[in-house]
Amino acid sequence: MNGLFGVLDRYVLLRLASVWGLCLVAFVALFLVVDVTSRLDDFLGAAEALEAAGRSVWGTVFAYYATKSITIAGAVGPYLTLFAGIATMLSLARQNEYVPMVMSGRSVHRILVPVYAFAALTVAGLLALEEYAMPRAERENAVLERLVRKKGKTTLKRLPHLRDKLNALAAEGWDAQERRIVGVECPRFVDPDGRLPEGSFRAAALSWRKDPRNNVVGWYPTDGVLVPSGLAPDGSVLPPVRLQPDHRVSFDLSPAELDVYAAGIEPGISRAQLKVYIEKHPQQHELVVNLLSRVTRPFSSLVLLLCGIPLVAGPVRKSIAAGLGAALAASVAYFLVEFLFREVASRGAINPYVAMWVPVVLFLALAAALFDAVVT
Repeated sequence: MNGLFGVLDRYVLLRLASVWGLCLVAFVALFLVVDVTSRLDDFLGAAEALEAAGRSVWGTVFAYYATKSITIAGAVGPYLTLFAGIATMLSLARQNEYVPMVMSGRSVHRILVPVYAFAALTVAGLLALEEYAMPRAERENAVLERLVRKKGKTTLKRLPHLRDKLNALAAEGWDAQERRIVGVECPRFVDPDGRLPEGSFRAAALSWRKDPRNNVVGWYPTDGVLVPSGLAPDGSVLPPVRLQPDHRVSFDLSPAELDVYAAGIEPGISRAQLKVYIEKHPQQHELVVNLLSRVTRPFSSLVLLLCGIPLVAGPVRKSIAAGLGAALAASVAYFLVEFLFREVASRGAINPYVAMWVPVVLFLALAAALFDAVVT
């Protein structure tokens, strides 16, 4: 009974996990009810466009909110751990279950071991969610958002200036599903293969595909025009060259690189993509902040719990209002401090690596001080 993770430990752990799951389901369900009610007309208004894209209205609704729920879980997970931990401690105290545990020879901290273990598991789970589930869910959700709002158009309308080894070009958008860049313009085009003269290049689209004649994979233009910058031998202006759709244009950019560029301004960028984008744009401090938050945000789950539990731990009964107030106060305080340092770091005023860990260190120090006051 007194061994590690014996009957009492499993009892506390099961109670905490149940409360955490209930809080998550209740929060997500509340969001879904409110959001579905306000957005249902948008889904119904896009019915024809969805059917043309091979989707049903209710299938799109389900996919949209399934992916949205993953993002919500990652965002509120750290705070739910705090609220669930405090609710569990309050329920143990109010139902006089602390006394038998203490009588069995356990201190308050020993009773809380399953709570600490659950918080550590939550950190690991949120880290995995941030790395493997949230980026994909956010990308799919963004596509569905555009599909509904723009009546079937999923092409990304924003894209930063692109650059390969020799050329810089602008584009209206990148369609990752069809692997097509739309609205391409290159003021000074240099062909790496030397097949085309130097000049300005524009095309309605560039599609990444394979030429069935020779199986060469590359960028093939739609309505491509190259205006040479030089003069003919007789001094006349060279006429524009219309590029055939089966003639590959040698841009040294792959679809994977374009996914990285697009992800830099779209939701759903993976950790690996974010690191590549940081290497290309080291001056954008908010990218480093985003990368670091993938770790500090899950870790805040444990930090918040350590700050909140000492406020309600112990056999003395405390009101539900006091417990929820303590949880809310800890959550708001952490959010404000984290938000302040995030904003300052995003503007380059503080080193992002320092700024993103300051809230964690501050609240860990606060938790250590609060734990000294816990009666064991």
